[in-house]
Amino acid sequence: KVIVAHQVTPSGIILPEVAGFSSTIVSPPSIKFEDSTMLDTPGSYLEGVAIAESHQGHGLFRQLIDNYLRHSLTTDTDFMYTRTQNPKVMSGLNSGIERAVEEGVIRKYRLEVMLARRAYGRMLTATKPDTANTIFDELDYSVGDAYVLTWFYDR
Repeated sequence: KVIVAHQVTPSGIILPEVAGFSSTIVSPPSIKFEDSTMLDTPGSYLEGVAIAESHQGHGLFRQLIDNYLRHSLTTDTDFMYTRTQNPKVMSGLNSGIERAVEEGVIRKYRLEVMLARRAYGRMLTATKPDTANTIFDELDYSVGDAYVLTWFYDR
């Protein structure tokens, strides 16, 4: 889903500035990551989320994550997963799935975390995320370490 920021002025609407986007596919982790040791059943994979810096801090990430969760539940899958170097992504997804439990959308879930050494080959962000006191502090960002996060849920 793409969220487009716009302004309404006396002379009309000024478009477009992309405020943020997310991308999702349904694929088995074993195929997505070309790793036969991973699950070979399809799951809902969050490929990426990006928010323009000028739009950060205004709830767009939460909205995109909630859209991803709703989409995941419309697929014929029992889990959703992503790969990330950013503890904020993990926190946002955890918060979203907790909201889904509180709202009765899902009954319960279980999170599995797997270290993926050299998954990206480099650090994806310009600066290292604040990882103090998190499992992400163990990653070697210089070689692209990441975590594969998998949430199994019961509807």
